[in-house]
Amino acid sequence: MPSSTISTVASKLVSGQKVQHPYLGVYVGTPANRSGAQINQVKSGSPAASAGLKAGDVITAFGGQTIQSPEDLTAAVGAKAPGDKVTVTYVRNGSTKTAQVTIGTRPS
Repeated sequence: MPSSTISTVASKLVSGQKVQHPYLGVYVGTPANRSGAQINQVKSGSPAASAGLKAGDVITAFGGQTIQSPEDLTAAVGAKAPGDKVTVTYVRNGSTKTAQVTIGTRPS
């Protein structure tokens, strides 16, 4: 977890604010023969599902940031706030596509 995230969370807790964590709603893994983050599962009703992302898609960019691994995607999502609108670039069946995703709040 980035130190900036820890600092932000600590500041909110100290001031009595509720902490909301960003949420995309996917389980990802390492794709075969390419860089990116392959979606293994999309949670029903999640921001990713609402944006039309599907299992098998390989995310290659998130908010203009290149995604080379699942860890890159986790960090990129973690750097956003609930309500942020982000362009996701992904590969589906060999074709590159984009989708707009509104980051949600991670369920408890």
